[in-house]
Amino acid sequence: MDDFARTATLASTLPQGLLSGLVFVAYGLVHMLILQVRPSTAASVFGFLHLGAALMEQATRTIAHVLRQQMIMETREAGSTAQTMALVHVAAAALFVVSLAFFIIAVSIALRTRSPIEEAF
Repeated sequence: MDDFARTATLASTLPQGLLSGLVFVAYGLVHMLILQVRPSTAASVFGFLHLGAALMEQATRTIAHVLRQQMIMETREAGSTAQTMALVHVAAAALFVVSLAFFIIAVSIALRTRSPIEEAF
């Protein structure tokens, strides 16, 4: 890959990477709020599982974007890159479903957790 193609690929991938980073920070803030309002060990475990799955999902989306840009710039063969890109998109979709399930479980556990008795008085 020559310098122009590498620079163009990285420049076009930068917004996707920044958006992925912002999404991950937002997920972290939501879980911090959940743990602040209703502290629970189980909710924190599922929250960390959600954050891990969401991070991997955003990383695979960024990889798929890089592959697409390389295909557009014609620095990779279209046939094999398209197959790889399809597998990466399937992996990203599967990770999204898993992270969504972990998020729903973490929120449902947090909603069922009762406040400490000290806060009632």
